[in-house]
Amino acid sequence: MPFRPEPEAARGQPGRTGGLLVILGTPAEPTAAATRRYLAEFLSDPRVVEIPPALWKPILHGVILRTRPAKSAAKYQSIWTPEGSPLLVWSRKQAAMLRGYLGERGHDVSVRLAMRYGQPSIASQLDELRARGCTRILVVPLYPQYSGTTTASVVDAVADWARGARHVPELRFVARFFDDPGYIRALRRVVLQHWQGELQATGRGSVAAGIAQSIGLLGRAALWFGVILALIGAIDALYQKFDHAKNLRMTKQEIKDEMKESEGNPEMKGRIRQVQQAQARRRMMEDLPRADVLVVNPTHFAVALRYDDGRMGAPRVIAKGVDVLAAQIRLVAASHRIPVVEAPPLARALYATTELGREIPASLFVAVAQVLAWVYQLKQAAAQGESPPAAPNPEVDPDLMGPYRDA
Repeated sequence: MPFRPEPEAARGQPGRTGGLLVILGTPAEPTAAATRRYLAEFLSDPRVVEIPPALWKPILHGVILRTRPAKSAAKYQSIWTPEGSPLLVWSRKQAAMLRGYLGERGHDVSVRLAMRYGQPSIASQLDELRARGCTRILVVPLYPQYSGTTTASVVDAVADWARGARHVPELRFVARFFDDPGYIRALRRVVLQHWQGELQATGRGSVAAGIAQSIGLLGRAALWFGVILALIGAIDALYQKFDHAKNLRMTKQEIKDEMKESEGNPEMKGRIRQVQQAQARRRMMEDLPRADVLVVNPTHFAVALRYDDGRMGAPRVIAKGVDVLAAQIRLVAASHRIPVVEAPPLARALYATTELGREIPASLFVAVAQVLAWVYQLKQAAAQGESPPAAPNPEVDPDLMGPYRDA
């Protein structure tokens, strides 16, 4: 592989020490386009999303990067400052203050700031430190706790940079510092300084100003006390409501007796059950036109899925049936032009594991993600007049099919 040109060596001078502070990153500007570039780099990191690229990329580029950037950009705009992103502005100040702090104590350390995703990148800042003659570099990911999605990702980026260098400097990493006494003391000092400043201010200036300051502190203390009392009262009210409902609850024997009196003989019970099933089937057929896709087997099973990322944590089963009911579901789906995918193992697994109106289990996320990605590609191809993509055939654990494994 080609190597980067090495900086000119400073002969007769000792090597310098460099420090690289690394933060997660931020878009270059609070726009949908800039946010899309940032999210694409961030969410393409295999340390962040541990899903095979063949499955993840269609979801990322077909769904997430088409909907999330505009929403995230609006949130960035609400906190953006004239100097830029608050995270980048304050992190640069932190790097500059650290450089000055070390210099006042006689340490010649070149401190640079980099972002794992975005600019300035880790590679560009490591090149800058090498150009300044740094032969020893301490990399400090600014995450107190270690995580594979954060600290390890920084290590990956440094390793990628090192692979393109002929002369690799001495590298050290700070993996975690949440329990470091100095870090804990710093947090404690910031909290105490905030409150001590207000308390000490009451003794300065005129008596009237001191009284006003004291009244303000007492008012805030009273407000916090009131909030705590209100929280306790709310919890107590919820408990009293629960306890009252519990006391009103009938015993099992009382429930059995009432059911016998209200439902009567077994024939009446069967009739009530039939009416309930018919009502549930009618509601299901009314919800079916809102489905995103119908998974079939191809004749015995039919399961309709709907996914709204703004309201649902996972895709939801809104209709399902076997044999005659499955045929009716397919007819309704065809009349409303709902995409149909033949995936027998997935159809059986969905029917066996997921109740009507419930979200699918995590064990079927990857398989259903392939189907939804195909649906979005199918709609895009239709809109652009292109040929439809090949339908997926996702793999499913046979144990998830339950009693329908050999159906």
